[in-house]
Amino acid sequence: MALTVKAGLGALNVTFDGATAWDLASGSSLTRDCPNGVKVRFIQMIPTATDDKLVVRETDANGAVLFNGLAANKYDRQIVYFNEATRLYKLYVVGTDASNGVMMVVGV
Repeated sequence: MALTVKAGLGALNVTFDGATAWDLASGSSLTRDCPNGVKVRFIQMIPTATDDKLVVRETDANGAVLFNGLAANKYDRQIVYFNEATRLYKLYVVGTDASNGVMMVVGV
């Protein structure tokens, strides 16, 4: 399974393959739409198995952690809300920081 990105009007879905890094600002299919980042309302992790993980960073592989999730089981959806409506975030996920099959939903 390859990394897949789907964009809607109010959400962005990224399904990870456990190996490929994802960079909103320079490596996504949305680069021309949001080179400076996006206003994030929430980040949600939808796991597929026990111990699935997702770490979302700001800007690059060494950036500050915005979301850090570890699933207790495949039903353990985790969400973090952002209250700052004017801040733009450049989201980045290191390939090994997301388990195979995990979906990240970003409310934009």
